[in-house]
Amino acid sequence: MRSPAHDTALFLAAQGATGAFGGAEGWPVYVGREPLQPVDVVTCYDTGGEPGLLVDLRCPRVQVRVRSASYDAAWQRAAAIYKALVPPVVLAVPGAAILGWMPSSEIAFIGRDDEDRALFTLNFEILRDSAQPA
Repeated sequence: MRSPAHDTALFLAAQGATGAFGGAEGWPVYVGREPLQPVDVVTCYDTGGEPGLLVDLRCPRVQVRVRSASYDAAWQRAAAIYKALVPPVVLAVPGAAILGWMPSSEIAFIGRDDEDRALFTLNFEILRDSAQPA
């Protein structure tokens, strides 16, 4: 089974909300580590979550971070990602056992990095069936 952030990144790339997974241009998406380049990039992080109520039903959380030299471009990309994941998408990732994404925050500007690039985050709780093979 892949991490929830990994499955989210693959879904976003497949939906065209980001560029290629691990790519180098066109808003590529990464997992767990934001690369220094390219400037315009999306990164997904596993951020814990509440334990599931049932043995096989889990509720992990994922944070999606968007970085760009342009404040507006970063916000627009974050909005496209939000639209791709909300409303919850049922069985959105074949073989990944994700039943849907529920927003736990709105798009949030969190400041600028050391290179003066705008940073935005979105946070989601995932409904995941851990009994399904990935």
